[in-house]
Amino acid sequence: GGDGQPRGSALRHVALVRASTLLDVEGTSTSPIIVEDSTFDRWTSLAVHWDGAHGLVLRRCELGVNTPLAEANHETINGYRAGAIVEGCTFGRRRDYNDVIDLGDTSWGEPVPTVRYNTFLGGDDDAIDLDGSAGWIIGNLVMDHWPRPGASSSANGGGITGNDASETVVMNNVVVRCFHGIGYKNGCQPLIVNNLIMDCHVGVTFYK
Repeated sequence: GGDGQPRGSALRHVALVRASTLLDVEGTSTSPIIVEDSTFDRWTSLAVHWDGAHGLVLRRCELGVNTPLAEANHETINGYRAGAIVEGCTFGRRRDYNDVIDLGDTSWGEPVPTVRYNTFLGGDDDAIDLDGSAGWIIGNLVMDHWPRPGASSSANGGGITGNDASETVVMNNVVVRCFHGIGYKNGCQPLIVNNLIMDCHVGVTFYK
């Protein structure tokens, strides 16, 4: 624009329903892309996928909240190589070996992804999982990530988890009724500060 600020894209008050991937953002670098106050339901691969999208902000959306549990068989967000922000969103339950947010590969450096002030309503596998990724995990409410009877044996039931030397700041989160409240493995280096963890099978775990 004439004020020297970069032009951006916005998606607001939209319902995205029934697709393989409902929102795909790739290679947009620092271009601002704001997705607000929208709903995502009934996908067969991912609700949101990003790669190389540093300017993406997903805010106050509902993802999978109105998806029938029988159709909740895929991850919600999968992202790589981006400093995207997910904030103030509500996430419905996922079944079997499917994380809600699964982020990886911040090997380029900064910016790193931020997941803050969201509500996670449950699942058999992990709520927030960062594999080989740095990131900020701040002020989330994570509830009921615990494998249900008959769930996949691979389902972890983790609230906040990391793998493959991920470096995350985990701050001011509330984690309730999860099989693993907070768990990191294989050379991760998290900083875990001021979190409330209660009614979990294991509160905090570090393992190979």
